[in-house]
Amino acid sequence: MPAPVLTVTLNPAVDKTIKGPRVKLSAGGKGINVSRALKAMGVRSIATGLAAGASGKFILSELKKEGIKGRFSQVKGLTRTNLTVIDARGRIIRGIQDGPAVARKEFSGFKKKFTALLKGRCYAVFSGANANGLGPSAYAELIGISRKAGVVTVLDTRGEALKRGLRARPDITKPNAEEAEYICGISPRTRGDIRKIMRVFHRKGARTVLLTLGAKGAAASDGERLVFARPPKVLTGNSVGCGDAFLAGFIARRLEGGNLASCLRAATAAGTANAAGMVPGAFKKKDYKWIYSATTLT
Repeated sequence: MPAPVLTVTLNPAVDKTIKGPRVKLSAGGKGINVSRALKAMGVRSIATGLAAGASGKFILSELKKEGIKGRFSQVKGLTRTNLTVIDARGRIIRGIQDGPAVARKEFSGFKKKFTALLKGRCYAVFSGANANGLGPSAYAELIGISRKAGVVTVLDTRGEALKRGLRARPDITKPNAEEAEYICGISPRTRGDIRKIMRVFHRKGARTVLLTLGAKGAAASDGERLVFARPPKVLTGNSVGCGDAFLAGFIARRLEGGNLASCLRAATAAGTANAAGMVPGAFKKKDYKWIYSATTLT
C-alpha cells in the first residue's frame, strides 16, 4: 500500500537545537516535522518540497536515516539553518533565516514532480511559509492541483499565503491564535470568540478548522459541530513543532476512521507529547498514549 500522506515544505531548514551542553542538528521545516510525527504515529508519508545546496542534501540524508522518504526538487542557493536555544528555565529563543530565492521556473518544475507524487495519496499537507521569490498564491496553486486529483488538502501557513490559500477551499486548515486574529480580527480569548473565528474561516473557504491555543488546548469545527480539547499539564522541553505534531495526530486518527472529536483528542495529545523532546515532530508513543487518555473533550 502506498504512503497515504504527502507533506510539502517549500522552505525547509536545517534545525540546530541547543539545550545546555546538548546540540542537535535535524531536518526541519513544518511539513518535514509533520512527516516525522506521522512516523511516530505509525503512518507512512512522503516528504517533498524545495532543497538547495549542501544543507539541502543534509536534509535529504537525515530523512533517509529517519526512515522518511524524501522526494525534494533541487533549486539554486542554500537551504536555510534555523537556531533554537532552550535555556535552563525552559525559555526558547529562535533565530530564523529567510532561505533561498526560488525562481518561477524552478517552482514550475516542482509542480510537475508534485503532481506525480499525488498518485496514490489520501492527504496532501502544506505547511510553513512560502519559499522566497514565490508569490503568496503558491500554496493555493498546489491545493488546486490536489483537489483535481481527489486528494484531501491540509493547509497550515500564515499571512497572505493563508489568506490566498483559503480561497482555494482547503479541506482542513490549522491556524493558531495569532493567525486566526490576522484573518478574522478576533483574538480567541473566549469560546464566543472561537465560535466567531470558526464561522469566518468556514465562510472564507475552510471546510474543517483546527484552532490551536497552546497549553490551553485546541478547538475543531466542521461547520456543524464544534469541539474543544484540553490536555493535561506537562513539562515543556521544546514547543517548536507542536502544531505540526498536532496535525499529524489529527490525520493519523482520521485515517483510522475517527470522528471529529476523537481526531481532535489525538491531535491534542500528539502536539502535547511533542513538547517533551528536542527534535520537532519526534515524540514517544508512550507519552502520546497517556496524554491522550488524560485529554478532556467538551
